[in-house]
Amino acid sequence: MQDETDEDHGLECSEVEVECPHKCGTTILRKDLLQHVLECHMRPMKCKYSAFGCDYVDVVSQVGDHEKCKVPEHLLQITEHFAKADLNSAELKTDLEELLNEREMLLSVIKKQDAEISHLQGTICLLNKSISDLQEAVAGNTKRLADSNKQIHISVNSRLQKIESWQKENLVELEKIKSLKQVSEVGDTGEQNLGRSRITLTTTSIAAGINDLRTEVMSKLEGFDFSYNGSLIWKISNYRSCKQDAVAGRSPSLISPPFYTSRYGYKVGGRAYLHGDGEAKDTYVSLYFVIMSGEYDFLLPWPFKQKVTLTLLDQSGTGHHLVDQFLPDVKSSSFQRPTRETNRASGCPFFVQQKILESSNLYLKNDTIYIKLEVDKTGLNDL
Repeated sequence: MQDETDEDHGLECSEVEVECPHKCGTTILRKDLLQHVLECHMRPMKCKYSAFGCDYVDVVSQVGDHEKCKVPEHLLQITEHFAKADLNSAELKTDLEELLNEREMLLSVIKKQDAEISHLQGTICLLNKSISDLQEAVAGNTKRLADSNKQIHISVNSRLQKIESWQKENLVELEKIKSLKQVSEVGDTGEQNLGRSRITLTTTSIAAGINDLRTEVMSKLEGFDFSYNGSLIWKISNYRSCKQDAVAGRSPSLISPPFYTSRYGYKVGGRAYLHGDGEAKDTYVSLYFVIMSGEYDFLLPWPFKQKVTLTLLDQSGTGHHLVDQFLPDVKSSSFQRPTRETNRASGCPFFVQQKILESSNLYLKNDTIYIKLEVDKTGLNDL
């Protein structure tokens, strides 16, 4: 620990005399120095008009003389100052008016947007209700469609069982005829004729059953969601079995599901003879276009005049499709307004050779072929 030196004490002691820092020649105790500095006549001082732009600084006594001598200059500075203040005030007023105008515009926009938001909220509520109603309707339709599909399968199976039963009865009758022939060539002609009559009746019953089955299935299909864009890709599965039925005469042709040129347009379809039709039988597949009786036929122009395209689709991905096109013969009954369930089919009896279709991996895969039916809608006006 060290004692304070006299020199250090002199630098801090309040009773020590010190000279005025403004060089006025006065010696004063350190404790009174602050008061003296504030009152010293040699202290530096700004001109009292410094706020208006005067930058004069001098000792107190000289500043007073300056203020007396520079009155004109000070007046000019004061005038300029207030002139600038007025200008700034005018600019501020203009800016304020612009801001107020912008504020009013923004308030107007906000009010308009509030109204639009309120309207949109109402619309959203309505849309949500519509969506909910549609979801309920879709759920109901899905259930009805599933039930309808189930009923179709039940009905088809029942009909097929009946047809099989009729076929068995037919075979029994044929066996009876054979037995009658073996018994005697001079046998009872009446009994033979009776056998033939039974065969004829049984065959007729089978044909009637098939027609009834086709009518019933087509009527059931009316509830399904069909194509309404003028085109259909028709999938024919179990090709070889279907062709064998055609060769045996059990089912000479296949009919596609119907499709439409628009929601309220022509109802059309396709008919395929896998073993050929007429002169094309045994060598070609015959493919036809069919106009069907539709719900809105009375609103449509007749005869039917649209170009039709029939295509056997290449399943290899190389795009080697087989295409045929034709324009309707407007004088043909095939293209007039239907007066029964379907018009007479019209198209391409020599569409594709059976050996080309069956020997290539392009068109027949997994015992399935795909046929595209397309109607050119140019010139058609949707209802």
